[in-house]
Amino acid sequence: MESDFEMEVRQFLARDPFRYRKVPAEGLVLFCQALTHDSFTNERGGESYERLEFLGDAILEFVVCEEVYSDTDLREGAMTDFKQDRVANRRISERVLTYGLGIDGIMRVGGGHQGPDGKVVEENMRADSFEALLAAVYLTYGMDEVRRIVHEVIDSTGIPSCPADSGGPDVPETNGGVVQGLRGEPAGAGCVLAGHPAQNPLVHPAVDRYGMVKNRDVP
Repeated sequence: MESDFEMEVRQFLARDPFRYRKVPAEGLVLFCQALTHDSFTNERGGESYERLEFLGDAILEFVVCEEVYSDTDLREGAMTDFKQDRVANRRISERVLTYGLGIDGIMRVGGGHQGPDGKVVEENMRADSFEALLAAVYLTYGMDEVRRIVHEVIDSTGIPSCPADSGGPDVPETNGGVVQGLRGEPAGAGCVLAGHPAQNPLVHPAVDRYGMVKNRDVP
């Protein structure tokens, strides 16, 4: 029989952005770990999110790097700046709060993180837990689901309007200096922005023309 916390995690996973029902038992174990701070396990034993966070940190960096490489012609220095901004704990924490993911309410913490008004979840804890959740998603459902959740919560396709690098142009110019996108449409000056493959129905038939997943039936 599942514990109260496990049932609470199932309810958490049934909501946006996950929308998972019938999570397998081995997957539920991972998601419970992803929502458990080491201050809790130091007092009561068990596994915290630390190992999953290690994996999730690398996965998030990969997804962000993949998108900035595929969707822009930014130079290496500007690509690095973009990646570092997107994977910073500050930004992850802000996006999680803005989205209303609800990590703070469900995370298990120890007595040192209990205040007069309830749990005290710090910025880095919130970001680390989200990265651990990405690792749990990857191990349970695969990389495509990770990409979808990163896009929905972190908005990693928010490509900068121009490269942060000095030097020559990063993209070819045509039509009197107007930068053109990969499909020929004008793009913002200084960079090219192409639709990510995950938003292209020709590449991913399960995605409609608005970039939304159609008829998803993830158990």
